[in-house]
Amino acid sequence: PLPGTPPPETPTPETAVPKQRPPFLTLATYNILDGRNSRLVPVCRTLEAQHISIAILTETRIPDADGARIHTRNCLGYDIFATYTTTNNQGGIALAFKQDATNFHIESPRRHGPNVLSCYIQSGDQRTPYIGVYLSPSHLHDLPFLTNALYRFPNETPIVMGDLNVDSTNMAPDRTQQVSSVL
Repeated sequence: PLPGTPPPETPTPETAVPKQRPPFLTLATYNILDGRNSRLVPVCRTLEAQHISIAILTETRIPDADGARIHTRNCLGYDIFATYTTTNNQGGIALAFKQDATNFHIESPRRHGPNVLSCYIQSGDQRTPYIGVYLSPSHLHDLPFLTNALYRFPNETPIVMGDLNVDSTNMAPDRTQQVSSVL
């Protein structure tokens, strides 16, 4: 080689092959504290910055006010499928996902109550049941909705994500026993 030029086997920026990320999807649970108004937009920015494919967003607090159900449904390539709460100060969840036709897609999203939703994640020939849940720390009123979501997938093992508000390392409390008996 000529002085000052790289040897032929060293790729230059013009000839280097860019590294491609192998296909995979990343799952997350994110307590956003409030998804009303336009607060889902910065959440989607965060999901995009962290390369999150699918997230369960807890504490969205999107009300079912006279059937209005107003919230951000699409942002930065993410689709948002939300449940609707009956109170303004607690609960509600959403499924935020970025459809990736080369890797996966979401099928049949369903609401099971104000704090439980389910869907299928289809990736190639693999179809995986997925459940998002938020159980309030003050009561277990949503436990029957979780049970119904689990019944949606007989003979299958769903991925369950969200906030159960239990201590899985201490099975002594009655609440932990009730939740674990459903799961």
